[in-house]
Amino acid sequence: MAVKTYSYAKDKNKMLSDHFAVGEFASIGQGKLYSDKVLIDTDLIKLLEKVFKKFKCSKIIISSGYRTAAHDKAVGSSGSGYHCKGMAADFACYNKTGKLINSKKIACYLEDINCYGIGYKCGGAQYYTHADTRAAANKWWGDESQNSKSITTINGSTSFYTYFGIAKTAATKTAQKKIKKMSISENGVNLIKSFEGCSLKACKALPTEKYLTIGYGHYGSDVKSGQTITEAQAIKLLKTDLKTYVSAVNSALKVAVTQNQFDALVSLCYNIGTNGFKSSDMVTLLNQNKLMRAACEFVLWRKSGGNIIVGLQNRRTKELNTFLTGVSYTLNSVMNVRSGPGTNYSVKKTLAKGKSVKITEARVNYSAANIDIWVKTSHGWLCLKTGNEYYFA
Repeated sequence: MAVKTYSYAKDKNKMLSDHFAVGEFASIGQGKLYSDKVLIDTDLIKLLEKVFKKFKCSKIIISSGYRTAAHDKAVGSSGSGYHCKGMAADFACYNKTGKLINSKKIACYLEDINCYGIGYKCGGAQYYTHADTRAAANKWWGDESQNSKSITTINGSTSFYTYFGIAKTAATKTAQKKIKKMSISENGVNLIKSFEGCSLKACKALPTEKYLTIGYGHYGSDVKSGQTITEAQAIKLLKTDLKTYVSAVNSALKVAVTQNQFDALVSLCYNIGTNGFKSSDMVTLLNQNKLMRAACEFVLWRKSGGNIIVGLQNRRTKELNTFLTGVSYTLNSVMNVRSGPGTNYSVKKTLAKGKSVKITEARVNYSAANIDIWVKTSHGWLCLKTGNEYYFA
């Protein structure tokens, strides 16, 4: 995602792609230009071009793109939503014969290509649709003809297909599976190396383990007592081993993740094994687009042989921090901001429901009874989880 700034006066006729110009996204309402500034997310243009191509459109009319806070409030919105960030558009699609395409079809296709902000019947009109480029963690699929309630709230649907009673075709199912395969980054490799350490002689990392370990955590029946290797051999073993775990994470995920998130997941998989990873609640939650809830699963993997291991707690904290750093989230409830990561720190202020925050750090407070997770934002520290209570959906 890259949100770029344009001038309506200077750039209104500038083409952003084959079919869209800057002026179409300007903050204009009731004939009034609210600002010369126009914010536009490049990913939003790519998304709209996909829709254009899919439905072989003759044109797509943008009824609302970027909005200033005043413009957003004037149309009954919060003044701080995705339109105000240049990340949303309300639009109508016309087919080759010039007829309008029903919003049902558009909403289902947006679901197919993993758009996480979809509004069916935008403004209550059956031919208009809302789409935005929010992250999976902030997913909202709603029916704007029903006071913008989520489709899950309305009748329990988790898909527009079931909401509309439309059967998915084989082509649709195939399209949904086209998630880009990823590779672990150098930062991810270094993360794993920092946890594993390098032993050039075979040893048992923990007395409860069945097999010996050598190099950067290479573990298995092929490692023999008294075996020694060089540093170069240790690195080669690690790179060979990582292919298995990278493949396991790629095959388990049905949703897109960031590079940081992928690195953290491979690190976890490398530590707990491919079977443990694939069958974990974390994978289930991720594939349900419950990113923040899935993140909380990292810290549960802190035991070996039934005992809490401090080293595993430290590893889980770093993996969680890697996973969450850079994530943006829209609060689904009013939250207290504290000066530090814990309830013993003072409350600085309160953030309203609907406020967008960006996570810059994650901390974990471990005890025998509870695991409390806190995240740092530009506003201060917010509680992600305490005990069995989850504050980010």
